Amino acid sequence: MFNPIANTDASLTVKHTFAATRKRVFRAWTEPQAWEQWFRPMGMTLVVDELELRVGSGFHFTLTEPDGAQSFVSGTYREIIVPEKLVFTWISPTTNEEETLVTITFAERGADSTEITLQHERLADAAMVTLFSGGWASCIDILSTLLARNN
Repeated sequence: MFNPIANTDASLTVKHTFAATRKRVFRAWTEPQAWEQWFRPMGMTLVVDELELRVGSGFHFTLTEPDGAQSFVSGTYREIIVPEKLVFTWISPTTNEEETLVTITFAERGADSTEITLQHERLADAAMVTLFSGGWASCIDILSTLLARNN
């Protein structure tokens, strides 16, 4: 279940616990083939055009809506601590092509349980926070189902 813990006009913070090891959850956030399975809102498809997990490099992917409309998302990794933390920028039509910042920490909560804390900052306004809240909720729900199925 998606658990937003703090929203402001400029940021969104979410905590979620997955029934999977920290290594598995971290891999799901860093491997292109994994992203294509879950890193998208429900009903959309995602194709990873580029993903290089290295500080200073980044990712670019294409989201396709059911009606065929496409949008493009890109970002640059600012910090990577395997398997503890990811920090990356996020630029998309939803951010009006402005750079936002996503920080995710991965904490072990038992042998097969991992809690993430996701903070999405530099959002323009409350409407953007609401949009991303729904998008992250959908992504996290898909990932939870995927990890549970592959357990």
